[in-house]
Amino acid sequence: MNATILIETMVEDMLRLMGYAPAVRAREVGSVLSVDVEVREGAGALIGSGGEGIGALEEVVRRMTRTQLDETTRVVLDVNGYRRERAVALREEAREAAEKVKRSGEPYAFTPMSARERRVIHMELASRADLITESNGEGPTRHVVIRAAA
Repeated sequence: MNATILIETMVEDMLRLMGYAPAVRAREVGSVLSVDVEVREGAGALIGSGGEGIGALEEVVRRMTRTQLDETTRVVLDVNGYRRERAVALREEAREAAEKVKRSGEPYAFTPMSARERRVIHMELASRADLITESNGEGPTRHVVIRAAA
């Protein structure tokens, strides 16, 4: 069975059993299997606090398809565009924080966030030779700090 059809069917069936009426669309982009889910009602519960629900659902799907997909295939799931919109907001926040650091010379520490979100900030500012980004803290307190380059 085609990987996109397999994932679409599996995610749709699982969400229907959970009481949702989803529209599921999967597409392959290189070694990434991107799954977009749209639901009309109950999206907040499915997304969870800070996107934790999406992460959990993504992990369940990844484990359920592990034997059917190529080992190198990565599953990335989004619900109602939450992750896409969050990434846009994080990139904007990173640019604003970078300007604050540049003006003041003082480091800027973000609130704790997931590895996925930290990566968005690191990638957004990677081309800035005048700044350094680093992740600090452990576990749930891990966060990004932006500093002026020496």
